[in-house]
Amino acid sequence: PTRRSSDLGVAPERISYDIGGPGADFSNRLEAVGIHGARPYRGGASATLKFGNLRSRSAWHLRQRLDLARLVPDLAGRMVPQTPFSIAPEFMALMREELQGLRYEQDATGRICLENKEDFAKRLRHSPDFADTLGQSFSHN
Repeated sequence: PTRRSSDLGVAPERISYDIGGPGADFSNRLEAVGIHGARPYRGGASATLKFGNLRSRSAWHLRQRLDLARLVPDLAGRMVPQTPFSIAPEFMALMREELQGLRYEQDATGRICLENKEDFAKRLRHSPDFADTLGQSFSHN
């Protein structure tokens, strides 16, 4: 049987898919099984004046979420430690090298830029698919 996003407790707008390459028609596939409203992700798309592209912005949000010392405002506006976030050990074993290898720099206009995927893949000697996928999950925060 086909599983719906609602079966998993996931709102369709919380689902993203990489629209580049093989994912170009993925929205049609999702809609065919009743999932409407999923968000396309194009990592190279321009994000904001602060970030060089959406991939950089997404990875930066992931970085912030993993920062144990990060403070965030509560409902009263007080700065409090953010809710802990963790990655299951079996997944961390797969992702550790990629997550530890992420590098950022600022471009000529001061925007935060994640090292481009091609250069990162050369250093890793494989595509950073795990880090990119986890980063993508923070693209709509």
